[in-house]
Amino acid sequence: KSSKLFVILFTSSIFINFFWIYILCLTTLNSSTVYLTGQEIERKIFNEALEKIQNEGNKSNTIVLAGENWHHGVIGIVSSKITEMFFKPSILICIEGENGKGSGRSIPGFDLHDALTRCKDSLEKFGGHEMAVGLTLKSDKFEEFKNKFEEIAIEEKTSEIVPIINVDGI
Repeated sequence: KSSKLFVILFTSSIFINFFWIYILCLTTLNSSTVYLTGQEIERKIFNEALEKIQNEGNKSNTIVLAGENWHHGVIGIVSSKITEMFFKPSILICIEGENGKGSGRSIPGFDLHDALTRCKDSLEKFGGHEMAVGLTLKSDKFEEFKNKFEEIAIEEKTSEIVPIINVDGI
């Protein structure tokens, strides 16, 4: 009796639709893949970057960070927020195996493109302008690049650059 009911329900198109929705729900619930929105990815990278800054002590003139599987499409936005928050040039690099793709933002008075030109031996390629850059490097060159970039910021006295605050009308 129950097998006849099952056959009737199974052949009904409504039941088939519910059956596939049920299977889809089970698959989604059992899947380890979590899909994040762009804002969630940005927030996750931003929080990881802040944690790295805190762990490193934030004593340098620049902020150069690398993270595995950071999305290279949002690291520029995060770099901009980090630069604004700490008033330091920042470069964030997403490491994917042996390669890294990075994005950086600067502060007025520090030419980011010129600094990368002076670090070119550590980089595969780079481009941009005074205030924003993109770059690629080999993962094993990250520390070398980070140290050279910091040396340049010290030479350029970035710690002495004072933020300019524009006020509109009183």
